[in-house]
Amino acid sequence: MNNIAIPYDYNIICQVCRKKIKGSEALKDWRGFIVCKEDYETRHPLDIPSPKMPGQRALPFTSPEGTDVEVVVTPHALAESEGVPAGNFDTNNGTL
Repeated sequence: MNNIAIPYDYNIICQVCRKKIKGSEALKDWRGFIVCKEDYETRHPLDIPSPKMPGQRALPFTSPEGTDVEVVVTPHALAESEGVPAGNFDTNNGTL
């Protein structure tokens, strides 16, 4: 930066990199720092939460809730059913 005098322009020190700049080149970033052009950054859009929508949104489609069916299973009922074989399930007769 040249140390030249420009009428009604003053020198500023960048608050990030400590470089001397002219006041006309200075920018204020989202954190409130006065910075040079190289250190200027905008605030990320996801940094600001979006406001809550009043009320509830309607869903595009729904399905009816099914009815609950209570099933009671006893060991005796399992042994008598056709899908479960009865007896000993040990195929190697107790040896490994």
